[in-house]
Amino acid sequence: MSQSIYDEIGVQPVINARGTITAMGGNTPSPAMEQAMKESENYYAHMSELLEKSGEKIATLLGAEGALVTSGCTAALILGAAACMTGTDDKKIRELPFPKTIPSEFIAQEHGRNTYERSVTFAGATLKFVGDEKETTKQHIEEAITEKTAGIFFFAPGGTPTTVSLEDVLKIARQHNLPVLIDAAGEVYPPEKMSKYVKMGADLVGYGGKYFGGFNSTGLLLGKKELIKAARLHTFMGFETITQHLPIGRGLKLDRQEIIGTYVAVKEWLNMNHEDRLFGYDARAQKLITELSTLKSISVKPFTGGPAMAETGPATGIRIFIEPGKTGKSAQTVIEMLANDNPRIWVSPGEREVSEEELKSITINLQLVTLAQEKIIVEKIKSIFRE
Repeated sequence: MSQSIYDEIGVQPVINARGTITAMGGNTPSPAMEQAMKESENYYAHMSELLEKSGEKIATLLGAEGALVTSGCTAALILGAAACMTGTDDKKIRELPFPKTIPSEFIAQEHGRNTYERSVTFAGATLKFVGDEKETTKQHIEEAITEKTAGIFFFAPGGTPTTVSLEDVLKIARQHNLPVLIDAAGEVYPPEKMSKYVKMGADLVGYGGKYFGGFNSTGLLLGKKELIKAARLHTFMGFETITQHLPIGRGLKLDRQEIIGTYVAVKEWLNMNHEDRLFGYDARAQKLITELSTLKSISVKPFTGGPAMAETGPATGIRIFIEPGKTGKSAQTVIEMLANDNPRIWVSPGEREVSEEELKSITINLQLVTLAQEKIIVEKIKSIFRE
């Protein structure tokens, strides 16, 4: 057997039963993406033109005024925040990432916080969180607006009882002539969600490429044409073509293959039969449940959800419930046994006992598991619980 590239480098390969997560490498390009990228290697392109023209095509597909392929959703939010602060003004562009004379605060809801919120601050902006110990209200947002406010940041989909809805946030923003920047990284299914927020009136919306079949390293910024134009000025090509401004996005570089692959991924995602996609996972999940039900020491149930998946309906994987008293192994122990196998098998922690915070199940997401890898997973689980 020939040596794999992972063997050559000295990295142990992993079967990814967790899904499109950054730590696992995100996603696998489709044959159509690979073909388009291969074609792109025959010639080079002026990257400014490629960014602009691919953005125009993607914007048309998604019903937005403008679009920009970025190096991930974080990059989309960085460039989006910068665009909101500076517009296309040369002097303002020069100030970032240390704004002194321009508004640089983004209002965000205390009860809508998330671990990715810092993306907005990398451009030099600051986040001003509003709300009390119980909730964030429209009044909290209204009272927080000052001459320092550059925009309002919203984490999609929102809609929790203790936060202000996007509809109300947009109304407030319009009354004060402020842009709304949305982190909608994984809000790509159903595909209409990729158009939803710009059609509602959001000024800029960021998405993660890995969620709609693209790369771990890519994302999209959609929104108003003038703000997308401003965001392009802050990109790596803004730096290359207008170096006197020294825009902040020099390090957020893309290859031409990534831009072209992302364009193809968007087209595929919009034209895909998602019902077939989801019911394909469901059929595989039901087969696994039947096969593993012979193990009396565990119980197996369908799992629904995950990025780019339906939250209800067809199963997209399985959840294995483990009782340490019957098996002699905890769910955490099983996760570690799978992760230390060869090849490694990475699964997700499932449900916990709320009272004890003890993990009681593991989740196997089938989104990126091949049929051959599925057999390896089944055999390993059988061996673990037969011991």
